[in-house]
Amino acid sequence: MIEAQWLFENHRSHLSMKKYIQARICHILQPESTPNSDEILSQALRMPTMGMPIQNNMQGSSTERIAVNLSIGSDSGTKAVIEDYKKMLELYNYLLELYEAAVAMLNPREFWLINAIYNEGLIVSEICEMQDSPFGICDRSTIFRNRKRIINKVNQFLQAYIPKEVSQCRMEKYIEELKELQEKSIMN
Repeated sequence: MIEAQWLFENHRSHLSMKKYIQARICHILQPESTPNSDEILSQALRMPTMGMPIQNNMQGSSTERIAVNLSIGSDSGTKAVIEDYKKMLELYNYLLELYEAAVAMLNPREFWLINAIYNEGLIVSEICEMQDSPFGICDRSTIFRNRKRIINKVNQFLQAYIPKEVSQCRMEKYIEELKELQEKSIMN
């Protein structure tokens, strides 16, 4: 089952993967375009780090790897690669829709807290000391209680929103396709 905390923690990663895949599809469909330095830099910053070392003989920074991949078009023109990217894009769109549906049901105060913790990266002690927060100056336990209550609320929503079988099937598919994408990116 998709958990609310996992969905919140990985939202930014899902957004960046969606943008990365969209950019790769555009590049594959238009291989004759020469990338400029802004495109190379944006690709390098969007490319997720999978936590594994590069397994090929090409060394260098992430920008260098992106520039080489963009210039040689290692996967350009391959319909199978485009289809794989489209499947991955569909999966990330599904996860982003779940996130949007989950935060849409939160009131402004709850949304502010989730956004502050998971998107802005604020720690609980920083939130407690903020005078302009919806919680004002408060104790750490107040933030922890509210976060736990919001997570439970969103988990209940997700259980009602997604049948368990569909959720489990989607998650297995998601994990399997992420592994495949990781293997492909290592090979390139």
